[in-house]
Amino acid sequence: MNQSPPPAKAFEALMERLEDIEFNAIADARTGQPLVKVRRDDL
Repeated sequence: MNQSPPPAKAFEALMERLEDIEFNAIADARTGQPLVKVRRDDL
């Protein structure tokens, strides 16, 4: 029998997936915009 993950783990996985979807939407919205190169030392 296939067991489901504990509720906390399932919720965490769901939140991570939603975050990924949000980041992808941001990246898609920025498609075609000019790139800005930044050095790590400048941050």
